[in-house]
Amino acid sequence: STAQTTKTTKAAADTTKSGIGPHPRQPRSHTPTNKTDAHPGSLALVAPAVTLGLTLAPRIAQVFRASLLETATQEHVRAAWLKEISLRHLRWRHISANSLGPVSSVIGLELGGLLGGAVITESLFNWPGVGTVTVQAIEYKDYPVVVAAVVAIAALFIAINTAVDLVNRRLDPRTAVSL
Repeated sequence: STAQTTKTTKAAADTTKSGIGPHPRQPRSHTPTNKTDAHPGSLALVAPAVTLGLTLAPRIAQVFRASLLETATQEHVRAAWLKEISLRHLRWRHISANSLGPVSSVIGLELGGLLGGAVITESLFNWPGVGTVTVQAIEYKDYPVVVAAVVAIAALFIAINTAVDLVNRRLDPRTAVSL
């Protein structure tokens, strides 16, 4: 017991003399506060990602399928088929490529909803982020933080929709608006 106390006192003295912390050979004591801290970037990302992804996938698949079916019946596809273009080229170049416009619009809108869903998902899975800060600010009635978070999320939503409009313009030049 006395030897243990002497070692502890020496370690504390070494730390205080140099002023730079414990000796490099001494292990630092770090105990993770939750499972997210224990393994950042591993399995802790899977559950929130699956939760958010499962809400988006059905809507995007539904719109893509409807767009594919509509595009497949258009005249340019029939003309390409009559020119005896390979089925693979017909599906990728003429049908799928022309079906991406509505899909990208839905993805942009769904990403906006994803921002709102992230607030709930972050607080549910105890994942640090804007959502967690917003929920805590609401609980503590810290209105300036709530306003800042809402403005940041709104600005991100506007940026996403602008990017989607640019992508749609690139995919289909007919959708370009002349000013």
